[in-house]
Amino acid sequence: MLKTKTLDSQNENNLTISSKETLLLHHNVQTKNKNLKNILFITFLILIILTVTYTTLISMSKTKKPKPVDLYLSSSSQYYCHLAYYPELCYNSMTSTINTSILPTDPTPIFTTAIQVAINQLNNFTFSKTEDSLRLSECRIWVHDSLSRLNKSLRMIIDSNIHSLTYDEMDNMKASILSAVSNASECLWTLEKIGAMGVAEVKKGVEKAMDYMVNSVGLLSGREAILNDFYNP
Repeated sequence: MLKTKTLDSQNENNLTISSKETLLLHHNVQTKNKNLKNILFITFLILIILTVTYTTLISMSKTKKPKPVDLYLSSSSQYYCHLAYYPELCYNSMTSTINTSILPTDPTPIFTTAIQVAINQLNNFTFSKTEDSLRLSECRIWVHDSLSRLNKSLRMIIDSNIHSLTYDEMDNMKASILSAVSNASECLWTLEKIGAMGVAEVKKGVEKAMDYMVNSVGLLSGREAILNDFYNP
């Protein structure tokens, strides 16, 4: 009887141990399954990220990069008039005068045209409709001197080429044009003393010529920037 009870007790212990082992094994299996799920989820997430990254890189490589803006062609289409003191006047005068077919290969017309329009303006108005010949002759002298300086500057650019002119030559040219402006202002000052018929028209023409001259100085001052755009687009 005692032996039987002992056996039953052992069986109960064995059963208890077996149950614990089963529970432990079940727990371990659940943990392993959970870890496996986590690993699979992370792996799947990594695959998605890699796929998206690869697709994006492929798409970027196939997309053509925009060409950089050619600063010279962009600005020369407006004749670099943003460098002039009177941009709108500059643009309007250039549009009607400049030879645009040359610009893509040579920026020189930007400078020569700026001076040429001033010369044209001084040549266009006439003193014949005005009175007070003495004062007008004084004005003619100032205008003649302005024309002489402008023509000399224009000839220098044409003969030497704007690319080849030294800094000293450029400074002398700008100084000469500014002297032409000063001479024109002397003409205006002389005209202020005349109240005769036709003087207002002459004054208007001289003032416009002065604005053209000042614009040409602005463009000449920007020579380095223009040439840099031309040679380093």
